[in-house]
Amino acid sequence: MLCFAPFLKLNFLGSSLTFMMLYVWGRRNEHVQMQIFGVLNFTAPYLPLVMLLLSAFLGNSTTIDMLGIIAGHCFYFFEYVYPKVAEIRGWRIKKVLEPPEV
Repeated sequence: MLCFAPFLKLNFLGSSLTFMMLYVWGRRNEHVQMQIFGVLNFTAPYLPLVMLLLSAFLGNSTTIDMLGIIAGHCFYFFEYVYPKVAEIRGWRIKKVLEPPEV
């Protein structure tokens, strides 16, 4: 997110971080039922998209929110999806986001 912030002229990335966490939480808890305003029922993976549509409906810029969703998708993929695929296919690098050992 920090790499793209200067190009998009973003000063505060709090909303992006919130959307990133919403995305990861929604993917990790995919069977949780959500409800907004007592009218719209959906499952947790759709929460970032619902919040994005709500933000757009209220007239806010969706660029910051989309940046968070993209960052959350990248994090989720490299933390949870890629290691499983790498183990099944026998790739040498199994975990991309693993901290270095000292």
